[in-house]
Formats: sequence, C-alpha cells, structure tokens
Amino acid sequence: MVVSDYRPGEQKSWNDLRKTLAALANQEFDEPIEYLLLENRSDLKRMPEDVPHTLPGVRIVASDGRSSYELKNAGVQNATADLVMVLDADCVPDRRWVRAGVDAMRKR
Repeated sequence: MVVSDYRPGEQKSWNDLRKTLAALANQEFDEPIEYLLLENRSDLKRMPEDVPHTLPGVRIVASDGRSSYELKNAGVQNATADLVMVLDADCVPDRRWVRAGVDAMRKR
C-alpha cells in the first residue's frame, strides 16, 4: 500500500506520487499483487485525474484519517492480501523492492 500522508496540492507532491506509482508499475514481480493508494478523502478531490492511471489496477482507498498511522490502519483494514507492504508516497522503490519484501516475509 502507498500511503499519502503529506499535504497535497503542490505539483511537486503529485509528481512524487506519480514517480512512486510508476516505479511500482515496473516491479520485477510476476505474482498476483494488490496495490492500494491511501489518501485522505478531502485531499482526493484535488488529485489530478492522471495520477491513479500511472499504476494500472491501483485501488484508491479514501479515508477520513490524516495521519500516517490512521491511513496505514485504513489500508490494512482494506487489504485482501496475506502480506502487506507499506510505502510512503514520496519514496520511489527499486525495481526489486516488492520481490525482496515478499521473499523476506516468506522466510520469516
């Protein structure tokens, strides 16, 4: 899940999110995966229309929460996968980030 817990509205914030979603779209991972984008309900109204299309299949979860922990809790409650990984909206993951995380969780 991608957690957007910063104040959006600035173009830089949306560009950071676009980069993160694009990096997730290019992961070296060939198993089924569920992507969630957690965003405050009122901030979703300001999200540019193209942003969610950067990551095909992403499911947007609108929350009344504003803090990181409130958004993360909403994400876990809405996730259907057995394994959940959390990524901040302004952190661009390496192409093997999902594979490395899944492999580490499965070992433990």
